Amino acid sequence: MRSLALLVVFVLSACGGSPPRVPAPDALHRTWVEAPADARLASWDLEDGSGQPFDEARLHGRFSVVFVGYTSCPDVCPLTLRTLARVLDAPDLQDLQAVFLAVDPERDRPVLGELVAHHHPRIVGVTGTRDAIDHAVSQLGAAYQLRASGLVDHSTSLFLVDPTGQVRGYVLRPSDPDRVAADLRAAIASLQPVRLSPGWVPPSAPGVRVLAGFGALQNEGAQDVAVVGWTSELAREVALHRTVQVDGMARMEPIERLVVPAGGAVALEPGGMHLMLTEPVRPLAEGERIAVVARLDSGVEHTVWLDVELPR
Repeated sequence: MRSLALLVVFVLSACGGSPPRVPAPDALHRTWVEAPADARLASWDLEDGSGQPFDEARLHGRFSVVFVGYTSCPDVCPLTLRTLARVLDAPDLQDLQAVFLAVDPERDRPVLGELVAHHHPRIVGVTGTRDAIDHAVSQLGAAYQLRASGLVDHSTSLFLVDPTGQVRGYVLRPSDPDRVAADLRAAIASLQPVRLSPGWVPPSAPGVRVLAGFGALQNEGAQDVAVVGWTSELAREVALHRTVQVDGMARMEPIERLVVPAGGAVALEPGGMHLMLTEPVRPLAEGERIAVVARLDSGVEHTVWLDVELPR
């Protein structure tokens, strides 16, 4: 997936018009294409469905998929939105954000917020002035064309943006939720190598003030990474600690910086290194899955997952 690839963006007539040129046989089977290395988003000046400003900073800190379309589209856009809704419900893609970039603002703006909310709460609808739309579409590597009939021709791919605002690749023909989810999982795994597997935390009861999380913190990338901070919406504070024995007594020592070697793993296990979740906001029930965010020294944040289950 990391190999350079020549991207050919097929702009399909989403709701009519002449048929597109038949792509080369290889493109018929390819569903993921890597983006150019310099495809970074900047100077966005859009607004969301609630009228709030939407710039490229709202794409930072998590992976996002952006889809270009328009609210009056009767075919491709609703199909893609339904596909995205299924993808966003996948347990391991709960941190993914989806953005519907609507390119027909006069008709899109009045209904945009309600339309995307109908499909899924994590789909954000955005639009703006013609210049702002053109700027965003061009930076993504997408395209669209307004037609006199009121229909709009537009790119049909999903554009994957990493937590730093760089376009990393394109999911082609995103109609099958299982296939789209598989493509995104593989892409994110290659771009965000840090994961906790298998991560787990024991169930808790009311009144429990501290929980410990365990697992193997793995780095599947080609470079060492240093984790320098942890957060979770579930707990007031998350930190990494090590249990040490001193004169027959156990003591917790905080670890402010943990280096995970390239292609290696660091064990978090009972009696050793572990995540400490202080003051959970609610009890945890067996079978749940909770998110913890690991912040790297590069400033990038990665979400890792803990399954709530009985001690191993």
